Amino acid sequence: MATADERTTSQGPRGDETDRLDFLQAIVETTDAIVVAADADGRVIWVNDAFTRITGFRGSEARGRFLWSFRVPEEQKPGREAFLEAVGRTDERRFESRWLTRDGSELCLSWSTRTLFDENGAVRFRVGTAVDVTAERRNAARALDLGEMLDQVGEAVILVDRDSVIQYANREAVELYRTPLKKLIGKSNRDFIPEAEAERFEKFQQTLRDSMEPQAIETTRVRGDGTTVPVELRVSPIRDSAGKLSGFVSVSYDISDQIRLQESARIAADRNAVLVRLLENLPDPVFHMRPDGTLGYVNDAVEDVYGYKPEELLDGPMARVRPLDRAKHMAEFVARAIETGEPCIMETQALHKDGHRIEVEVRAVRIDDTDGNYAGLAGFARDIGERKRMETELRRHASTDTLTGLANRRHFEAIAAAEVKRAARYGHPLSFIICDLDHFKRVNDSFGHDGGDVALQRFAQIVSASLRLPTDVAARLGGEEFGVLLPETDIESAVAVAERIRRRTEEAAIEFGGRPMRLTVSLGVSQHAPGESSLAAAMKRADRALYEAKGAGRNRTCTASA
Repeated sequence: MATADERTTSQGPRGDETDRLDFLQAIVETTDAIVVAADADGRVIWVNDAFTRITGFRGSEARGRFLWSFRVPEEQKPGREAFLEAVGRTDERRFESRWLTRDGSELCLSWSTRTLFDENGAVRFRVGTAVDVTAERRNAARALDLGEMLDQVGEAVILVDRDSVIQYANREAVELYRTPLKKLIGKSNRDFIPEAEAERFEKFQQTLRDSMEPQAIETTRVRGDGTTVPVELRVSPIRDSAGKLSGFVSVSYDISDQIRLQESARIAADRNAVLVRLLENLPDPVFHMRPDGTLGYVNDAVEDVYGYKPEELLDGPMARVRPLDRAKHMAEFVARAIETGEPCIMETQALHKDGHRIEVEVRAVRIDDTDGNYAGLAGFARDIGERKRMETELRRHASTDTLTGLANRRHFEAIAAAEVKRAARYGHPLSFIICDLDHFKRVNDSFGHDGGDVALQRFAQIVSASLRLPTDVAARLGGEEFGVLLPETDIESAVAVAERIRRRTEEAAIEFGGRPMRLTVSLGVSQHAPGESSLAAAMKRADRALYEAKGAGRNRTCTASA
């Protein structure tokens, strides 16, 4: 058999068999597929012209080389073992292998190989044909990367064709609809619409078809396990290259538990363009930060959170929306996302275009190109300012007595523990006052519990007005009992504070329901003693002094020494 660059001419008369061989050789030489023949040891004995066009190696360079030596280094040993194992077999083998061209670039070849034997059953040679599938595999890898990126977003994505048949669903969509992916793909979207919503949703779809513009609707979906979930849908029609409707993408939000779901996507020939369309419809900012720190992509939602139009941020540094005092924090977060390759989440502050700070939650995941090289971070941001404000309010309620606005007992004890340590460290005095309104039961009996609440609130105001704020701390310890912590205050000064509280209480003009209300208070004062590890002993001494004041006729201040 002649090589691609060295032809031999048959000698003798040309018969039908010779014509047949010439015909077959012409077919082999004109095909776009690689054809290779190798001996039983795996050495190349013949290649066709397509081998040279695709790999860059001439026939003279290929002959004599082991067939597996053209593979990438990590595939050479298993390639040799596979060849020697298959050379004596009669069946056809199909597989893919990665080759290096003459200029060092990588190919992916899809092979079909078979061994040819002579009339005595001995191996003549092993012949293989290969098709270059490099572009297909790279496109498939790119599509897989984009699909994995959507799976990392943390929100549901579903794409249907114009007949409402589901073509694509990400991981979050599978969880939302509680249906395995294999059963979800190819299923009609109508199967998830309750009968009561069918007519309304059909009108909604007709509006989409007529307007060809994104539309939103609040509706209900039936999950695979039979349960229902209320959702808000933002649906966008998709046009094909001819401008005709080819399907719909939808972004679903679980209204019942405030879990937003990622917009849905449609698997199509140009899937990359569809995925970009999906990201542009997200209500939260999405960005791609390149390895050099510049922004390669931002969606329209950045304007709602950061105040910038997308074109104002595109190709600029990500640091533009980052406060200087958060730079180190962000650098550590980026390094962690790059190193782990896993989705990373953090809460931080960002800069709005007008200069004020905004609270955001940032989710980032590393992106690699098809060759496995770092290509930047995909990031998703969410404005959590309202949630932060709610958390602050909850913390305030957790440490405050709701009726009086003073510290509650738990918060008071935590502050007292810290002040005891500070007093021990610096040798400063620390005093404590316990206050108990006199005959408070009579107040409740005369004015009712609403009147009692007014009395407690008014007394709390008197105590706060009598202290050095925020140094001194007042708390409602329970019922009509109050405590006052006086850092850097000896017992004599504490007695003066107690008397000021007692006198102002006695003089206070309080009315409820048009009737005057007179209040008096008894107080016990003590000083924390050096060597005591907590305020508990001083509080007990002050409590004894309080009972002494009650027993002596009330409306007075008594002290207790260590």
